[in-house]
Amino acid sequence: MNIVTVKILGFWIFTLIIIFDTASMIRIQENPNEIMNATSDFTISVVSPPLLLGEGPFWSSELQKLYFVDIIGEKIYSYDPNSEQTVSASVGNGPITFIIGVENSIDNFIIGIGKNVTLIKWNDNSDKIPSIINTLATIDIDRSDTRLNDAKIDSHGRFWGGTMGKEINSQVTPNRGSLYSIDQHLVPKKHLSPVSISNGIAWNIEYNIMYYIDSPTRKITAFEYDIYNGTISNPRIVFDFDAYNLTGVPDGMTIDKDNNLWVANYGAGRVLNIDPRHGKLLRTIEIPSQRVTSVAFGGLFLDILYITTASADISLEEKKSKPFSGCVFAVRGLGVCGFTPNKFKLHKSEL
Repeated sequence: MNIVTVKILGFWIFTLIIIFDTASMIRIQENPNEIMNATSDFTISVVSPPLLLGEGPFWSSELQKLYFVDIIGEKIYSYDPNSEQTVSASVGNGPITFIIGVENSIDNFIIGIGKNVTLIKWNDNSDKIPSIINTLATIDIDRSDTRLNDAKIDSHGRFWGGTMGKEINSQVTPNRGSLYSIDQHLVPKKHLSPVSISNGIAWNIEYNIMYYIDSPTRKITAFEYDIYNGTISNPRIVFDFDAYNLTGVPDGMTIDKDNNLWVANYGAGRVLNIDPRHGKLLRTIEIPSQRVTSVAFGGLFLDILYITTASADISLEEKKSKPFSGCVFAVRGLGVCGFTPNKFKLHKSEL
């Protein structure tokens, strides 16, 4: 037996006693077929109200705050774990797909609006609408039916992000997306095409491997990475969902200091901890929301795993069984930590 305390929006509401068996709502297990005897406790807290499509968690080490977006709600959010307050601001103008800090600034961010990488200024101490400074780059100029999705920054301040096709009747048009990078010259460079739903991106500690997810493939691909030139080559599959009979698809992703991946398993209500060097599933963390979208490490010691989820179009039955669908969760006590997130390097003339 293990005790998991759930904290909702700053108030201690109730404590769940979790037995680690196949029926547990929250559990840690070694692999999909074998349940482990838990030897260490972890806690899971709800740190936001329900979002339609929560995504893009980004931790600001300078401000000690978590930033994230609601793609469908067209809003940006910040969460301050010290005050336990969540602040949101409406942006509009299209789906807001990510929010990432800008180097040498605490109130400038780049966000994805539709197909545009946009520079904004936001004082997140209030819900005042952020100031849109400039559209830095537009992706997929030759296509009218795509939008930006997940994005990350490498250690040289270079943007990496991709696109996906339109969603019609809950189905994404396949093979319409691409993967791009953008440096401070603000010229998009296409690296992969076509992809269907460009998603999780992470680099190993040596920065010579980039991990990448195109969700419908149900695979994680590793590329050799040239950090100086910002190029990828020699793709290889390092993890296959089919090999473990996993349901759902891989979504957003991050990496810890042991070079192990943490992958949001959309449609399966869990996060997967994966050793990509050996293609091994190390453990599974299940949370009370079926549509897990992305993950990021945060906190003073970067040992808190923040998890975004979605609630759009869920059934009435799912709303009843998983009332925290769409919330952002914080998981403590995992025994690992991540890296300080990189910020986008922008020429001073653009600020």
